[in-house]
Amino acid sequence: MSVGSGGGAGASPDLAAEVDAFISAQPLGRPPVELAARVEWLVDFQHRLHDARLAVVSWPERFGGRDLTPFQSIEVAAALGDAQAPELINFVATEVVAPALMDHATEDQLKRWLVPMAGADEVWCQLFSEPDAGSDLASLRTRAERDGDGWRITGTKLWSTWAQFAGKGLVLARTGPLDTRHRTIGAFVIDMDQAEIQVNPLTTMTGAAEFAEVVFDGAYVAADDATIAMRLLELRAANVASLLEAGSPLGAESTLTKVALTQAEQTVFAVAHELLGAGGIAWEGEEPEEVEHALYSRAASIYGGSAQIQRNVLAERHLGLPPEPRP
Repeated sequence: MSVGSGGGAGASPDLAAEVDAFISAQPLGRPPVELAARVEWLVDFQHRLHDARLAVVSWPERFGGRDLTPFQSIEVAAALGDAQAPELINFVATEVVAPALMDHATEDQLKRWLVPMAGADEVWCQLFSEPDAGSDLASLRTRAERDGDGWRITGTKLWSTWAQFAGKGLVLARTGPLDTRHRTIGAFVIDMDQAEIQVNPLTTMTGAAEFAEVVFDGAYVAADDATIAMRLLELRAANVASLLEAGSPLGAESTLTKVALTQAEQTVFAVAHELLGAGGIAWEGEEPEEVEHALYSRAASIYGGSAQIQRNVLAERHLGLPPEPRP
């Protein structure tokens, strides 16, 4: 694979060979089964990947990236995938949190947060979904209330990946009345090492507990971590609404992509599991990877916006079908 192809800023004719050299030098065996050991193993891998400047290749160079184009970044990811390299443990931070920070955070915040994020020196978690709201942000109930120059966060989040190992989290909380739906929702960077934060790991049917429930009882957010832009989500939601009203296909395309990726992931791993035959339900020794992947793939229709919510968005907002009854 010619990873250096595609042109654009930061292109390097030696990049393909560099990726191949890194991969061939790595002992890419199966990660440990025990969760804490697995996390340590994944953190070590991202350390090494970042030391080779291959962890966040699309990021600006000043934050440890290479300013590569999206096409080149995909090629690097594909090369690592072909070698069965593990997914970055900090993928939530590097793929979801970091782009938002680059658009809205100050230069000082970016220096403090992005550099340790890239090499997994600090693991992040995403604190969006809630027990009574799921991925429906209009029903968000976690509250953020002013406390001097800072904020106090109260509420419960659910399905937060790696929360028990995270040093930082990006939490969505409501700064206004509960009936304001998508308005008055703020994005806060929060220090997870607080007595006011209780993290309860959740064991899934895979036997692992990488998800967690997180309970905030007045957890503190300093003023310089609320200033990412308190109206970040409100502005982004308003922008999406404007695009939808204007007939732009952007929103529909993103929703369709999520639905398609979910179906593809679940189909591929279901077939892989089926090919095991009886070995997929009973085995000696270590559990087959295909079993773990098939079980974990069931979460794909929940995380990142549940499949039902995504289909409701497509049906009601894009196809104009009658909405579901709402209380």
